[in-house]
Amino acid sequence: MMEDEIRKRISSALTRFRCEEIERGRMTTDSNVTEWHFAYHFANCLSQQFPCHTCDIEVSKPNLNNKRPDIIIHKRGTHDHNLLIVELKRDRSADEIRDDIIKIKRHMFAAPYCYQFGAVVKISNESIAEIAWLALNKCLSHPGSD
Repeated sequence: MMEDEIRKRISSALTRFRCEEIERGRMTTDSNVTEWHFAYHFANCLSQQFPCHTCDIEVSKPNLNNKRPDIIIHKRGTHDHNLLIVELKRDRSADEIRDDIIKIKRHMFAAPYCYQFGAVVKISNESIAEIAWLALNKCLSHPGSD
C-alpha cells in the first residue's frame, strides 16, 4: 500500500472519529476521558479503513520491556504485513510526542517488526491538535539503530 493511500485512510478515520468523539467527549464533571478511551474509539474508526488487516490496541511487546503501541494495523501471526502503528497523546507536551516518535523509529520500525508507517496523534476532548507522520525508509537491523 502506498503512503498517499495510507494518509487518505487515516484522514477518513480521523474525520469520522472527530464527528463521533465530540458527543463521546462530553462527560459529566464526575468522569474523565482517558487516552485509552480515545484509542479504543479511534481504532474502531481506523479498522474500517483497513478491512484486509487486523486492528489491535495496547498489544504488549515482551521483548521490548512490554512496550504497548496504542494502535497497530497488521496481520496477526507474522511480521510480514505490519502496516501502521499509531501512538495517541492526550494534551501532552512536545517532548512526550518526540519520545513517541523516537520509540516508533527505534523499536517499531526495527526488526523483527518493521512497521511500514507510523503516526503520533495529539488529541484533546474536541479536536485533533497535531499529527506527526512517519514512513519507513528501510527496516533497521536491530532496535536502537538510528
